[in-house]
Amino acid sequence: MERAERAELHHNLFHEFLILKFLIFIAVIALSPPAFSIAADPVPFGETTDAADQWKLMAGQSDEFDGDDVDRSKWNIDTDDFGVWSWEPENVVQKSGSMHLRLIPKDHTRRAT
Repeated sequence: MERAERAELHHNLFHEFLILKFLIFIAVIALSPPAFSIAADPVPFGETTDAADQWKLMAGQSDEFDGDDVDRSKWNIDTDDFGVWSWEPENVVQKSGSMHLRLIPKDHTRRAT
């Protein structure tokens, strides 16, 4: 076999190898589960019952967030600092029937505990 024939054979084998590698890649992609799929609805685990009749409203512990301000008799929004954590009342807002907690990373001076 002459040198030119060997070079052409080598070139053809390499080309076929690349095609085979590409086809394997396509097969792996086609047979892989999708990375982003829609999750199935959650299914309850264990015994399930209609517990609606077992619920009891505890008026003193319930908050519908329907007032203008946070009900401080139910929520402590000005607690002592804990380690690196600091809570500030201005970061708690009540609006549209929800309590909104805002987290802001910033340097601060610790209050004495």
